Amino acid sequence: MFYLAVNFLQVLIALPFIILLPFSTDISILAFIITGFITALIATSSALLMVNVTSSDLAASSYASCFVIIISVIGGLFIPYDKLPHGLQVIHGLSPITWLYTFANNPHNLPLPLI
Repeated sequence: MFYLAVNFLQVLIALPFIILLPFSTDISILAFIITGFITALIATSSALLMVNVTSSDLAASSYASCFVIIISVIGGLFIPYDKLPHGLQVIHGLSPITWLYTFANNPHNLPLPLI
């Protein structure tokens, strides 16, 4: 619960900088807040899962690093969607990164997969 609170605090601390600094983020403040909170929930849930599944902190850290890289590849952060192999394109919509990216670009259309 502590890490979730820290993540929420980070989003709230970043908010004034997003509002006051003169750069364009092409995202509304509400979409930024919602995306930040959803990211915090996903990150905290994933961390708790890794800690509960593994036997040590080192193993949890190693598995978490691998998990992030795999989710990033599936989400299209390292390789564009069009360049992904067909098998990864099929599971592309199941990635939380894809959901957040789609939500940030179009907050009126929730990109949750139909499972």
